[in-house]
Amino acid sequence: DVKLAVEATPFDLEAMAIRLKEVERERDLAIEKLSEAKGDVEGVRRALAEAERELSNREERKERVSELESRLERIKGEKEELAYSLVVARRLAAAAGVATPPPGGAP
Repeated sequence: DVKLAVEATPFDLEAMAIRLKEVERERDLAIEKLSEAKGDVEGVRRALAEAERELSNREERKERVSELESRLERIKGEKEELAYSLVVARRLAAAAGVATPPPGGAP
């Protein structure tokens, strides 16, 4: 207010100047705290992004383990089928009088 400044005494002006400096210091502190908070927010965002990547990696590993377990079960089934086919082939060969190597290889 211009009228207030014109009617103000030197004491009032000095008090206003002191108050202005206090307000400026408060503003500077508020700006500093805001900057720190912004840095904290960025840190949280980075940590969240890292956690999301880690979660995604874990999910991918779980999917891969599941795929490998399925493949292992399929291979076990194929092995059982082949072992049964080998037994049948040996029996047929024995019935036909053809010599076959023993299980585990040639003597």
